[in-house]
Amino acid sequence: MPYVSASYLQFLGLADSVLSIAFAAVETIFCANH
Repeated sequence: MPYVSASYLQFLGLADSVLSIAFAAVETIFCANH
């Protein structure tokens, strides 16, 4: 179980990083359009 929990937390961390990068990219695109 600990291994699965650690993998799940690692996946959540990766997903959070991807969302942060995607949000920054969208924000940059919107700023560029203005």
